[in-house]
Amino acid sequence: MPIRHRPATSYRGFKLATFLAGPIYVVSIGITAWATDMSAAVPLPDDWNWVIALLPLTMFTMVGGAFFSILPNLIGLQAMMWLGSHNTGMQLPISWALAGALSMAFVTTLAEPDGAVSIPGIALAITGTVCALLCRRGVSWEECSLAPDR
Repeated sequence: MPIRHRPATSYRGFKLATFLAGPIYVVSIGITAWATDMSAAVPLPDDWNWVIALLPLTMFTMVGGAFFSILPNLIGLQAMMWLGSHNTGMQLPISWALAGALSMAFVTTLAEPDGAVSIPGIALAITGTVCALLCRRGVSWEECSLAPDR
């Protein structure tokens, strides 16, 4: 008798991915901008007062990122849980990472129809990858036998 996998999730990873999407995007933009011109110096002030200014920025990006990422994270989570219940290869973290990266790359190609690769587009693909992996964190599948044909 064939075996089917039933997804079970605690939505712990989904919540984490939703609230961290904004900070992940901001950090991804910084890393991508730095990677395009690695010879550029990044000056930091001598005092540590700038760290205190990061707290309101982080809170703002958490709220804004959650607003924009809740629907894509929820749709992606439900789709990947369904795919994972029908195909064990879709339960692998690499499948989730590729799905997150490709879905955000598709959004980027819709926003930039000329085909140019931009720093925000790369940062969005990185954010999609990390959020997909965070959503995967709370998902597990249990085996159950299929119902007999009637």
